[in-house]
Amino acid sequence: MKIKVLSTRRKDELLRLLRSRKAAEEEIQLYKPFDVVSRCRPMAILKKYLLLLFVPALMIGCATPNITNLTPSRLPRKDNGQYPFETQLNSRQQSLIKESVKAYVIVGLDQYPMQRVPMLTNRWETLVPIPSDQNVVTYRFKFDYDYRGIPTHQSDSKVSKHYQLYILDK
Repeated sequence: MKIKVLSTRRKDELLRLLRSRKAAEEEIQLYKPFDVVSRCRPMAILKKYLLLLFVPALMIGCATPNITNLTPSRLPRKDNGQYPFETQLNSRQQSLIKESVKAYVIVGLDQYPMQRVPMLTNRWETLVPIPSDQNVVTYRFKFDYDYRGIPTHQSDSKVSKHYQLYILDK
């Protein structure tokens, strides 16, 4: 029987090879396919339900029209008593029928219709008579509009918050 004597260099190479194989086997044992799948399944289910919760929130935020007051808060008193009111309606609601939008300015119990500003699709203006004895006017804007609903068109309206116009004497 012949015994082969290995050099120290050859021994070091073999030990390094065995260690690297052993380390590779340990790494493979750490990542079992069943564990990965079983841990990802609850996360996938959670992801689906979170998506279902966020979709309505996004739709509510996008569907609500936003009213912007473009009327100055102070105007000088006019001899004819007619004061300009202007507003803007912004909406991301895709189902909104833009041709159906009607705007009004509400002063006290009176409602005055507004006309679209030429060349602009989302702005309205009107002149409102204010008595000469009033120095402060509280008003708000109202928009009536139709939108495409299921199965037919449906109507809705949006009212702004209260604003004040101060009429300054000359």
